[in-house]
Amino acid sequence: MLSFCGIDVSKDRLDVMVLPAEQCCSVPNDAGGWAALVERLRNFSIAAIGIEASVGYERGAARALLAAGMSVRQVNPFKLRQFARASGVLAGALIWCGITEWSPLIPIWSP
Repeated sequence: MLSFCGIDVSKDRLDVMVLPAEQCCSVPNDAGGWAALVERLRNFSIAAIGIEASVGYERGAARALLAAGMSVRQVNPFKLRQFARASGVLAGALIWCGITEWSPLIPIWSP
């Protein structure tokens, strides 16, 4: 079954959600955390990963995911908030995952 991943980005941490498996985790936003994230996501058939555009804090994670051959889609936070309001869901990794799955986003980065 194909899965979708959403990543909420902050300076120190990445909050990750995978649907439909409803698996979530947090990893440090550093090289060790990126490697751990890649290993966790290899357990799923990920169709796409939506990652927050976050003043550059997302770049290392995106590069690590791309190097692992995964498709990464950068999402504008403003569009995410609009999607969250329309869906009635608070923003976070879950909503990043939802917008990645249900919205026709163009991959910004792809393997």
